[in-house]
Amino acid sequence: MTSLSIHHSVRKFLKTLPPDLKSKATEQLDALEMFGRLLPPPDSKKVAANLFELRIQGSVQVRLLYGFSGDTVYIVNGFVKKSNKIPPRELRTAHRRFGELA
Repeated sequence: MTSLSIHHSVRKFLKTLPPDLKSKATEQLDALEMFGRLLPPPDSKKVAANLFELRIQGSVQVRLLYGFSGDTVYIVNGFVKKSNKIPPRELRTAHRRFGELA
């Protein structure tokens, strides 16, 4: 079992989600905490050398970007996905925050 560390901006983002998506996000975060690096697609997908996305399906597509350092999962960015590709700005933000935390 891994431990989760959620960036304060991600916590704020999660609070803005509608109740159904908050519930799904909580379920996905629990699964990530339980399975860690073994969480399979489609729930998790590698998006960069050291970053992954946690996929939350609902009325909109929500993504939480995270990375691992030891036994800790750092959730460093969250956004509503509006296209097939992750916006470069969201990846840059995730890389910067992960570098600060890990």
